Order: sequence, then structure tokens, then C-alpha cells
Amino acid sequence: MPTPMDRGKWKPFRAFTLIELLIVIAIILILIAIALPNFLEAQLRAKVTKARAEMRSIVTALHAYHLDYREFPLTRDDHDQVMHMNGMMRMPFVPYSLTTPVAFIQDVPLDVFNPRVMANHKHSFIYVNAGNTPEMQLREFKLRVADHAMSSGSAPGFGLLSTGPDNEYGSMQMLMEAGPPPRYMMMFPDTQSQAQYAPTNGTQSAGDIVEFGP
Repeated sequence: MPTPMDRGKWKPFRAFTLIELLIVIAIILILIAIALPNFLEAQLRAKVTKARAEMRSIVTALHAYHLDYREFPLTRDDHDQVMHMNGMMRMPFVPYSLTTPVAFIQDVPLDVFNPRVMANHKHSFIYVNAGNTPEMQLREFKLRVADHAMSSGSAPGFGLLSTGPDNEYGSMQMLMEAGPPPRYMMMFPDTQSQAQYAPTNGTQSAGDIVEFGP
């Protein structure tokens, strides 16, 4: 039986009420609602930065290749990272010839916005040049994404393309034609609105990330 001294030391236990717990949960949810969009925005900006950096690395490798061989490499066959699409649709990716027999780049990076590997083919950045694609179409491609008048400008030596944050190729699609080396015809959208990606339109806006050579 507790003594009077023991009873004086005892204090009743006080727990959180349901209202207090609900208030704490509500505060946590509000903080998550504020922080999560900012985290996703930062993650998306980091992906854009990585895609642009890797494309610039490929551009440097392409220039080094051109310096040695006086031409830009061609996408020749399935071993040069050609992704098969439905029917005649195929996507010419950055060729393996940049990595072997001379390693102008250590490895061809995946497109960070579409990082797939299908049937041992890496879903890298789309790569087009005059050896695989008519110069007139290369010129039109550059003018469309640069939003210039169609009567100005010259054909680029090559073009690199990433899907961008919307994970869709909005600038153009490729159609396979017969004859060595593989020939690709570009199909452009009816409007020029789906052009180059610009974060000023919103980090999650449509548009492709594009790099052109000389």
C-alpha cells in the first residue's frame, strides 16, 4: 500500500488528444505539399542539365571523329544502335563507331528521359547527319526547332535529339528507306509549335532538347 510520500510523487499520465494528433498530421501534409513540387522541379532541372551535358560530350566526340576521318560517323546497321519501331519506323541513335575501334567517347549514354535498353540496343539520343538524311531535311529540321524563317539558314553537319521532359519526339519522326547506308526520311509535325525545349516555358513543358553540329 503506497505511503503518503509515494502518493505525493505520483503524477497522472497525460497523452496526446486526437485533435492534437490531427493538427500535427495536417502540418506534416502541408509541408509535404509545399516541398514535393519543389523537389520534383529540382529533379527535372537536374535531368535537363544532365541531358545537355551528355549531348555536349557526344558533340565533342563527333568533332574528334570528324577531325580523324574527315566525315561524321554514320548509323549503318543494327550494331550501330538502330532501334526498330513498328513497320518501317526506325530511330537512328548515336553509333557505336564513336567508341570502337577508337574511343572518342567511353560509352554512348542513354537518353536520361527515355533510358531504355531493348534487344541489346540502347535508347540513346537520336543522331542524324547528311550521310543518312537528305541535307534539305536536315536544314528544315534545324530551322523548325530554331523557329527561323524556312528560307534562311544552312544544313547542319549533324543533329542530336532528346525527347525532353514530355518523353515524346515532338520535332520530327524518322522513316526508314532502302539502300546502304540506311537512309532516314524525317516526318515533321504540321505546326512549328512543337519545337525546342525551353525551361522558360515551364520545366515540364513540351519540346525536344536539340544540339546541332556545324
